[in-house]
Amino acid sequence: MRKGYVGLNNQGATSYINSLLQSLYFTTYFRKAIYQIPTENDIPNKSVPLALQRVFYNLQTSDIPIETIELTKSFGWNSFDSFTHHDVHEFNRMLQNYLEGKMKALNEYRFC
Repeated sequence: MRKGYVGLNNQGATSYINSLLQSLYFTTYFRKAIYQIPTENDIPNKSVPLALQRVFYNLQTSDIPIETIELTKSFGWNSFDSFTHHDVHEFNRMLQNYLEGKMKALNEYRFC
């Protein structure tokens, strides 16, 4: 079986998250940028970048559908939030805001 072509499990009403995450995963430049974010000092259940790295890694290596519970928990969501449908645009904006600070720090480190 070929790895790297699995889906994401739906937590209730998270299909909009799943479609966005899969689109971002298959955007090579974005995926590589996510992998380069330093997360070794992050608190695992509170780090959006670390949780996203794990989702991407699992999409790349697993042969079964991937869970996104760790990612949604890193947003501070509870199970009720996962059953509430949100707008994909708003979710993308929220995700990018979480990642922006970490990516800025990475770029500043690179160009010092």
